[in-house]
Amino acid sequence: MLFHHFPHLDKKAAKKRESRQFTMFDKQVEAKLNWKLETISLIELGAALSEVNAFGSKTTRKEIWEALSVAFNVNLERPESALSQLKHRKINPTRFLDTLRYSMIKLIDKSLD
Repeated sequence: MLFHHFPHLDKKAAKKRESRQFTMFDKQVEAKLNWKLETISLIELGAALSEVNAFGSKTTRKEIWEALSVAFNVNLERPESALSQLKHRKINPTRFLDTLRYSMIKLIDKSLD
């Protein structure tokens, strides 16, 4: 087997599997949700959660992005760089958050009908 000849690959694979697990209510849980949208949308969401201190003021954006990455089984490469680019969008800098807001309002409106 390939890992027999390259033991470091086996360690990397094991580490990757471990990173796709998280603890929920004192139980190891395998991430079952797979993010299907652009990763920039998840980066935008993580940054917004950080700004409102959704997880406390001592939680860093990096920690939030790491948790979202594990929870949604997605690799967020260089999120700070992506956030910097997002800040320079000329049109609709909060595209994903605006879509979420619109979708929530639409859901509420449907339930009122």
